[in-house]
Amino acid sequence: MRAGLSQIPRFSSCPGSTLGSLMLVGTLLVGCGAPSTPVGPLGQPFTFSEYEQEPDQSSVQEPEETQHQATFGLGESQAELRLVWKSIKPKNHVYLTSAAVEVVKADPTLSITMSNASNPINIGTAEAAIEQRSLLVSWHRQGWLQTQSGTVKVNFSANGKWTVE
Repeated sequence: MRAGLSQIPRFSSCPGSTLGSLMLVGTLLVGCGAPSTPVGPLGQPFTFSEYEQEPDQSSVQEPEETQHQATFGLGESQAELRLVWKSIKPKNHVYLTSAAVEVVKADPTLSITMSNASNPINIGTAEAAIEQRSLLVSWHRQGWLQTQSGTVKVNFSANGKWTVE
């Protein structure tokens, strides 16, 4: 060895350390995504109370609720969700009473969130009101090299119609 130069120690690799390193990297790859959303209810159900019975009709029976449902997808067949909502029809008007979203199936690496329901809007007329609300449903997937996310707006109305934007 020449003066002033020191030899850098070299470590021999053993097969066990390579396997251990691969297992560590694999564990990190699997755990790098956001928590997945389980199948079942998404968030809490909504209860709407826009309808108030007129004071002079206190002896009149409450109108019966009608249930509606719609199934929609997120992303490229990454998840399937079901929206179930109820409405009532006193006189000529139709009002929403409740809504709930359920995850029917979802990719295990997908995280799904939902916003609060929007304020009601009337998509009918003053003489025949039809209440409509919207929900924003967002999804997110964090991969090793790529992040994917998106948001859909689900409009649903008391007359049973719905759209996804």
